[in-house]
Amino acid sequence: MKRLCRRPALLVGLLCVASCCPTIWLTVTKGDPMPHNHVSIPLVATHPILLPPAMTNQLLRNGQRTVIAHSYTDEIDDHDDRVHAETRALAGWRQLAHDLNEGLEYQMDTKHCFDGELRCGQPNAACKSVCLSESIVGAVNPVVAQVVSLAGKSLDSKPVGIVEGVTPPSPGGNCPGSYIALSQALDAPCLNNGARVRVCLSETLSVSRPLLSFVHLSDIQLRDGSVTLDDADLSRRLDWLIQSFQYDHDQQFYNPYLTEALFATINQEVSSYGPDNLQRPAFVMHTGDAIDSGVMAELRRFHQLVDRLKIPFYHVLGNHDTLVMGNLVPASAPNDDSTCASVSSVAGSNSLATFLPNNLCVSPVVSCPSGRCLGDEAVLVAKPTHAATRKHFIENLRDDPSTPEPAAGGAISLNHGFDFGPRAGDDALGYYRFSMPIQIDDKPHKAFFIALNSEDLVDGRGGIRGRIGKDQLAWLKGVLQEPTGRDLVFVFAHQPISLTEVESSTGETLDTVLGGNPHVIAYLYGHDHIHLICGDSRPQSCRHFWEIETGSLLEFPQEGRMVRIKQVSATMGFLDVFVFRESLAGQDQEFAALVTLARRGAERDYCKTHDISCSPDLRPYRTDGRETQGRLFFRIPGGAN
Repeated sequence: MKRLCRRPALLVGLLCVASCCPTIWLTVTKGDPMPHNHVSIPLVATHPILLPPAMTNQLLRNGQRTVIAHSYTDEIDDHDDRVHAETRALAGWRQLAHDLNEGLEYQMDTKHCFDGELRCGQPNAACKSVCLSESIVGAVNPVVAQVVSLAGKSLDSKPVGIVEGVTPPSPGGNCPGSYIALSQALDAPCLNNGARVRVCLSETLSVSRPLLSFVHLSDIQLRDGSVTLDDADLSRRLDWLIQSFQYDHDQQFYNPYLTEALFATINQEVSSYGPDNLQRPAFVMHTGDAIDSGVMAELRRFHQLVDRLKIPFYHVLGNHDTLVMGNLVPASAPNDDSTCASVSSVAGSNSLATFLPNNLCVSPVVSCPSGRCLGDEAVLVAKPTHAATRKHFIENLRDDPSTPEPAAGGAISLNHGFDFGPRAGDDALGYYRFSMPIQIDDKPHKAFFIALNSEDLVDGRGGIRGRIGKDQLAWLKGVLQEPTGRDLVFVFAHQPISLTEVESSTGETLDTVLGGNPHVIAYLYGHDHIHLICGDSRPQSCRHFWEIETGSLLEFPQEGRMVRIKQVSATMGFLDVFVFRESLAGQDQEFAALVTLARRGAERDYCKTHDISCSPDLRPYRTDGRETQGRLFFRIPGGAN
């Protein structure tokens, strides 16, 4: 057994003991039971999650993120004049076709098609009116028109104009049916007055088609504020070496209420759509860090809140789920440091690690000086080996078989996705995949969702970096062979690719493995508690697929992200990605007051711990607008078929 040192009070002390003590011992201390005042169920707004008023259209072109078609939108503002809004949308649709350098197919409802004649002011002039052979008043409220045939010849099905008005037949008039006037001329010039045409009319401009929607959350990190590492003073000093152990008191105490309010908002959003509406979120994917300090009290509360969701909730393992305080490995026994994390694995490139002992070791027993800890709430989730930790976490997240999670893609999960993956005996390995049907050009295809375990660590290693072991890498390569044709693939993990090493004898990286597959559309992750699109620091970020980071519910700005997969042409689709927060119905309810306290605490904490601009009363000024939302275009694999 190595010589041991216990509880140095100052960082200076940590440095001084390096020459004599190869291990620093720490103890997790818990105070009173994790507080949770009983309050009424949060009341949520009728339409809680709305698209932002403006979204940029972005395309990966030659490995660079490029903004395209500034005026394109597939959302019509109900407050605008309908004709003018549709006219602008049509102009944006045409700009998009130009910027993509391809002819976009127009999604037209062809139920309302009529024969008629062109009406021109003079021969060979562009026509802006059509005389139909039958009345359409009462049959349809037309907004968009397209000509599908002219003088007996078929034309490309493209929108040709916005209908400004419909005039019913008048006694003695020369038009037997309805007379329609367009805001812009038809694409084809008039051959002469009276040329026969077939016109289709639609009630709205349909410039995209939804395929599937889901919610991406990350780093909920429910925090028991009574937990410290040794004591608050040492925890603060350890912040100099590794990531934060301390947060604002209100942020810690009230954040579970904010999480509950956001879950209620998701439930209301789900209820606001019919079951077959493809804009209805199909599931929630949480990319790691359900808990913060790593005690069972936090995991119990997390499971309780997740059970309130009305759609499937899938989880990815994060460093705070598997390590004490997101960094450390507990000892196998109070005086045995053989399983503890090395300082180098915890501190990474921090230069102070050079002066510290070999190991940072956490006692496996949580101290509860008050004697009022209940049940197993003062037990560590993490165990001395990573396999034991993974088993412990997954087993305690498992649902009761009598209350299975709702179906997603036709499969029932009792364990938030972990039961979809490979196993070692009876133990889930923490990575999995599932698929859901989608319709591309009205033909059946699949969307694959791959959840990686980036906490696939070697025993004795701690810290915030991720790892994919060789067995998981082989599994991933096999799963990537399953998509065919026009199937889409979405990959989820906790850390960004630059912080995730891969155990490979051939020098492969996660980027090269995923980037070589044309079906991979996006890699979604968390970990750094900020919203980013293509924000990973490595040079090849977003070269082949979109990389999307969603921030934390614990730290400012405390938001989730909606992802809607849409098709815009036979060869192009895009992801609607935008952030949202809880949307309560009025601020006079008790729940709103608790959420406000959580948000103010997070704002104060963020201003004190980050180099950003803040108001005098410690409110951050946001500068991440472009990183929170956008239409992210991608090429549908397999081409048109």
